[in-house]
Amino acid sequence: GICIFGWDVFLMALGMDPKKTGETLQRISEVTVKMYEYFATCDNASFICPHDDVCITEGPVTSPEWYRQYIWPQYDKIFAPVKQEGKPVIICADGDLSKLAPDMAQVVDGFIFESSTPAYFMFDNFDQDKCLIGGIDVRVLTFGTADEVGKHMREVIAKGRDCPGYIITCADSIPGNVPLKNVYKYFEIVEQERHRG
Repeated sequence: GICIFGWDVFLMALGMDPKKTGETLQRISEVTVKMYEYFATCDNASFICPHDDVCITEGPVTSPEWYRQYIWPQYDKIFAPVKQEGKPVIICADGDLSKLAPDMAQVVDGFIFESSTPAYFMFDNFDQDKCLIGGIDVRVLTFGTADEVGKHMREVIAKGRDCPGYIITCADSIPGNVPLKNVYKYFEIVEQERHRG
């Protein structure tokens, strides 16, 4: 919806007629299914990583019920071809996913989540059966001291250590305004903590 209409038009349509907007997205998803039928045939892809901006920083842009009615059934159809080939789907999504992740988890094999989604929520709810990529808060990297970066990372890693599918990262990417000393600290902690033994 965002790609085709842009945020302004998409949100206006969603507010004016959520049913028709949902039905429009369902029709558009028929094209997306064709793309995933192709991805399923790619021998060099061991997993699929779609990106869907289902949330903003504060969370979903509409009720979870709307997503349940119009979006998640399309995920089933879209991802079915790659699932049939045994390829995991690890979704990358922006914003706070905590209200939607339990529903999404029924369809995907893992999450790449950014700072807006509390890492502890993801670990507490999906620690044993999903791949979880993220958890390191870009705001701490950007505005904290090197010591605060180290403390934050060790706390997140300690919580995620028992999750067999956890991968340490700052899923937002590390922007150019992060102080260099914090970037060094980030990679120092990754190197120190990356082994589970």
